[in-house]
Amino acid sequence: MPVFSVHGNHDDPAGQGNYSCMDLMHATGLVNYFGKCLSLDAVELSPLLMQKGETRLALYGLGAIRDERLHRCVIEFSIFYFIGAICENNSCVIADI
Repeated sequence: MPVFSVHGNHDDPAGQGNYSCMDLMHATGLVNYFGKCLSLDAVELSPLLMQKGETRLALYGLGAIRDERLHRCVIEFSIFYFIGAICENNSCVIADI
């Protein structure tokens, strides 16, 4: 069973390379780690796109961010949701913000 995870406030990326314990678990194949925000000035959310039969799912994840930083990004309108590629009938429609 696939497991998808974001980091919490006790395992947030830090130090040289901006790694967390979730990076190690992802590298070993135990979890699918996503939602890591690398920029200090903006929050960019890209979905994981999944499809089973006719059902489609865009899964967004955002790891823990300090309240002050998230508040600043909201005030400055620097939170971006990317829609990604949605394939229909063997053709892809690319949408972005």
